[in-house]
Amino acid sequence: MNITEKQLCEMMKGFISFVQKDGWFRFSRFTNKQSNYYFEKTPDTLYPKTLATAGMKLECITNAEELSFDFRVFAASSRTFYSVDLYIDGILCDQMYVMNFLRKKSGHVSFALPEGTHRITIYFPNLMRMDLANICLTGAGFAEPVSSKMKILCLGDSITQGYDAYHSSLSYVNRLSETLDAEILDQAIGGEIFDAKILDEELPFDSDLVLVAYGTNDWAVQPNYETFITAAEEFFKKIKEIYPEKKLVYISPIWRGDFQRPFGNQDTNVGAFDESVAALQSLAKENGLFVVDGISLTPHISDFFADQILHPNDLGFGFYAENLLKALKKEDLI
Repeated sequence: MNITEKQLCEMMKGFISFVQKDGWFRFSRFTNKQSNYYFEKTPDTLYPKTLATAGMKLECITNAEELSFDFRVFAASSRTFYSVDLYIDGILCDQMYVMNFLRKKSGHVSFALPEGTHRITIYFPNLMRMDLANICLTGAGFAEPVSSKMKILCLGDSITQGYDAYHSSLSYVNRLSETLDAEILDQAIGGEIFDAKILDEELPFDSDLVLVAYGTNDWAVQPNYETFITAAEEFFKKIKEIYPEKKLVYISPIWRGDFQRPFGNQDTNVGAFDESVAALQSLAKENGLFVVDGISLTPHISDFFADQILHPNDLGFGFYAENLLKALKKEDLI
């Protein structure tokens, strides 16, 4: 069974638009308004990251013997690795892992599937753009799209985009998606800070829950405390205006190994890390957001971070997701 354009769009989750050219499909998680803003703002740094397939997955129920597709990848971050992960009935069963995309920028991937009817989920790269073509379910008598139980909009920086989950499905965002059976629109961008202008009032994604997770970059790069606070306040106010009836959650910055000096070689003009985080938490509460203390989400040990100081690895993301789920359930937010 060759998957048609209509079937593909019904099975794909985590996108809001797509382009099809010469048989290749490219999916986007941003509106034209947002993409244009990023292109005007930072065409060489943040804009390319908008093209990553972060949080996107293909999901269906089928009796196929094999799932296969052609792919091509393009850099959409500073990272070189990527993976495509296969889940069968909620269990990670197979994957294609590439350490350096320069060695495999295109190709064909096929996953053998067990006999019978199963729920199949494919997670695409968080830090690369991956285009798809010739998607096929060999031997399938049927293939039905899967309805998610809830929708979650995730806004944030590199950690929410998925740096540095070596296996795409193991970022905290995708772990939430798998555990909650949720469709997630991941609009996170590595290196991003609070910027109210990135919000689109006409975003065509009716979320049940909105997660906001900026602040760690703001602490490292903002020129002074006043700018740091003003940018966050403008963001919190605007998101409350856009989603007055939605469940809004602010996840404050997680532990970082360089909390005394960002990146270990520069001073911050904002102030002490813990005091800055506390200020963001207070500001979020004042604007009607529920606050999850990021410091409580991950171990304060460098081994749980891919770069030893900032970005969780697969294991660190496991703690992040588990503790975030506990916090959200405790407050009846999920």
